[in-house]
Amino acid sequence: LQTAAELAGRMERRCEELRAAIAAFDQESETLRSGLAERETDIAKARAALAEADAEQERAREQRSAWQVEQAQVQARAQVAADRERRLGEESGAIDLTDTDAPTMYVGLSSSDAAASAGIMSCNVAQHVFGTNPCGVAGTPGWVAMGLFAWNSGFGLVDHAFPLTGISAGTGVKFSIYYNQLGNSLHYVITTNPTGTPITHSFIFSAHGAIFDHAGGLVDYSGCTTAPPPTVSDCGEFAVPGHAPLQDIRITQFFQGALTTANGQRGTFSGPWTLSPVKVTSQGSPPPGNQLQVEPSFLWNDNMGNGWGDAFGVWWRHNA
Repeated sequence: LQTAAELAGRMERRCEELRAAIAAFDQESETLRSGLAERETDIAKARAALAEADAEQERAREQRSAWQVEQAQVQARAQVAADRERRLGEESGAIDLTDTDAPTMYVGLSSSDAAASAGIMSCNVAQHVFGTNPCGVAGTPGWVAMGLFAWNSGFGLVDHAFPLTGISAGTGVKFSIYYNQLGNSLHYVITTNPTGTPITHSFIFSAHGAIFDHAGGLVDYSGCTTAPPPTVSDCGEFAVPGHAPLQDIRITQFFQGALTTANGQRGTFSGPWTLSPVKVTSQGSPPPGNQLQVEPSFLWNDNMGNGWGDAFGVWWRHNA
């Protein structure tokens, strides 16, 4: 019996120890549950803060984009204003060319043995080129619009010219040449606007199988030297209009330049093709060995719908 009583006592003590251990485990478990709840609360707060940070970052991106757009608009307005100011400055150096000191000004297509051109020239130069003065008797001053096509390196020539009556200085004349390769023909359209009502002249030349690989806008001094009427200009020399000016002078401007290639590429003077400036020098060779006399200016946008690079001026330099 004594042994049984001792065993029962030990078992009772063991049960007490186990109950104490369970109570300790319950207390620790409660502590862990409380800590876990606090951590979950912290995680929820962190997630909320992260969401707010993401939203703030998105708002910052949107604000930055808005600022960038506004900055681009301001820069564009500043550039337009600067271009306008620069062109106004150029206007002060413009010149009114007379019948005896004007080059031929034209747009055209060309290849190694053919050239199609449309532009303006003085009546006295036209008299030399075409054999008669389209403005009247020999020596009659004035201006004509013309379209011509030369092939076989100039051995064949057709032309059409008409006086530019009623047009004052500063008035634009629009020229267009369309090469219908399938129909082997050249379509010319010349539009003037002397009284506010456009007048259109259109005509067609046979292209004689020409394949054009160049296009350009030129102020051409290669044709004629200066000579007062009634003397006809002596074409064939390389000349500029008289003595060098005291400052740079703008001779003319080309506007609304738009070109389309045979494979359908469209653009302005600037491309998507290679653009090469043509310059007049004292002996026909590049500077510095020869003095620069006449050259094109930078390209710009005339805001008439064709895009950047559709306009440029041609300048007579004062160091000519």
